[in-house]
Amino acid sequence: MNDEEVRRQITQMVKFIEQEAEEKANEINIAAEEEFDVEKRDVVEREKQKIREEYERKESAAEKEKRIEFSTRLNAARLRLLRARDDAVRGILAEARDELRDASDKPEYESLLVGLVEQGVAKLQATEAVIRCREVDAEKATAAMRRAEENAAAAGRELKLTLDTRAHLPPPPPPPPHDDDDDDASGEGGSARTRAATTDVASCIGGVHVLSVDGKVVCDVSLDDRLRVAFENNLPEIRGEIFDDGEDEIGDGDEIPGT
Repeated sequence: MNDEEVRRQITQMVKFIEQEAEEKANEINIAAEEEFDVEKRDVVEREKQKIREEYERKESAAEKEKRIEFSTRLNAARLRLLRARDDAVRGILAEARDELRDASDKPEYESLLVGLVEQGVAKLQATEAVIRCREVDAEKATAAMRRAEENAAAAGRELKLTLDTRAHLPPPPPPPPHDDDDDDASGEGGSARTRAATTDVASCIGGVHVLSVDGKVVCDVSLDDRLRVAFENNLPEIRGEIFDDGEDEIGDGDEIPGT
């Protein structure tokens, strides 16, 4: 083999080696780029996932806060409605009590006291009892006691009643305030303060308490107690008369008043 052939073979071998090296380098570059692309996609996807999770967390927190705020407002509105309903119903009770304010001035009041005394004695199941009344009713209560004793004697029963002179029921309620006078005297709001003060004063519209002789058992047959019992027993009917069915309910989809 001459020198020319040797150089040609060497040149071919160099070209082959260079081609192999170039192909290998290309393969390495392609593999590196593919690996880089995969890693880049993974990094981007992880960051996207973090962003999505953070957004979902904030969205969930905002939705939860919104539900809590709505629930708070809804409960507050329901409480305001219930208070308004209760005030309206209690207002009816106050009006009924005002109408009974002058019951003791009517001629039939003494007969009413007789019935109340007899009912109280019947509840005590006693032949002797103490009658406690308002101080202003002492004379009428005494007459009612005598009539109750006479009725018991006529029925063949023994009954002895004693008027309690050491303690009395609260006095009659004061007359209702005049709004015009209150407004002139104390300006706007004076009437409300006077009416509130009047309501806070202990008073009794009539009737009696029937006590055992030792004072340990008290049967309340006052007009105040009778009115309270009648009011509580008829409360569902009273509510039904002044409120529509379902008026006291605020649904989740209803507009909240006062917002």
